[in-house]
Amino acid sequence: MIDWEDGPRELVAQLRFRDFAEAFSFVQTIAELAEEEQHHPNLDWRYNRLKITLSTHDLGGIVGPKDRLLAARIDSAYAEFT
Repeated sequence: MIDWEDGPRELVAQLRFRDFAEAFSFVQTIAELAEEEQHHPNLDWRYNRLKITLSTHDLGGIVGPKDRLLAARIDSAYAEFT
């Protein structure tokens, strides 16, 4: 389970992977989920570290239902991934 930092303006998760290839693979998984939901997170990926930030710009940059749904889907994918 991902430990999301749950603030009023954004949800943030910071993950660490074994190596570059594993992190890249999970970024691809997130990209597929984001396309399915038509809601796209900000991703900051550096070698084996990934920072995921979710907020809804259409709602003025706050955490909305789409953010929580995508966070839950990312969390499920991460549980299967690790």
